[in-house]
Amino acid sequence: MEETLQYIKADFHVHTSFSRRVTASPEEMYKAAREKGLEKIAVTDHNTIKGALRLAENDPDFIIVGEEITWDARGEIIGLFMKEAIPEGKSAAYTLNALHEQNAFVFIPHPFAPFHFFCPPGNILKIADSIDAVEIQNGRNFRILNACASAFCSMAKIQGICGSDAHLQKNVGRAGMLLPDFSTADELRESIKKARPFGSGQSLLSSLKLLKKVF
Repeated sequence: MEETLQYIKADFHVHTSFSRRVTASPEEMYKAAREKGLEKIAVTDHNTIKGALRLAENDPDFIIVGEEITWDARGEIIGLFMKEAIPEGKSAAYTLNALHEQNAFVFIPHPFAPFHFFCPPGNILKIADSIDAVEIQNGRNFRILNACASAFCSMAKIQGICGSDAHLQKNVGRAGMLLPDFSTADELRESIKKARPFGSGQSLLSSLKLLKKVF
C-alpha cells in the first residue's frame, strides 16, 4: 500500500520587528501564525536571524530560521535553515557560496516587483543552477506580477515557492504552500516538488490605496 503523505500549511516569507518598517515582535507574528492554522513559518528578517533564532529556541519544529539578504546591485535573496547570518552588501558569488556552505535552501523573492529590491529575470537565469526556487506568490506583490513570476518559472523550469512577505500580523499566511512535511533543507527540496500554492497577492486597487496612505 502506498504511503499517504501528510501535507502541512507553510508560509515561507515572514518578517518581525527585527526587519525595517515592521513593528510586530517575533512573538506577536508567531501568535498570528498559530491562530491562522499555519504549521510552519520561515522567519526571514532583513539581514539578521536574531528574531528567528529567538522563536526557534521554543518551537524549532514550527520555525524555519531564515534571512532575507540584501546583496550588492542584484536585489535580495533568501536563505532558509540558516545557522549563521550572512552580511549584506556582498557580491553574488560571496553570498551564494556562504549560503551553500550552510546547505541553506535558497530562493529569490518577489521578482518583477517594482516596489521591492529585486533580482531581474536575466540575472536569475545566470544563477539558476545556484538557487532552489523563485517566489511565484508574494502576499504583498501585485497579483499580475505574481502571475508573471509563475510564468517565468514555468518557462525557465525553475521551482516556485510562496510566502506572505508579511510585515503585519494580519497578513501572516496571506500566501504560502501546502506540501508534505519536512524538517531540513534537503527534505524541503523534495517536498516542494509536490507543493500546492495557496493565497494571493494584492489587487492593483488595494496597492494604490496603500501607496496613497504612505505618500
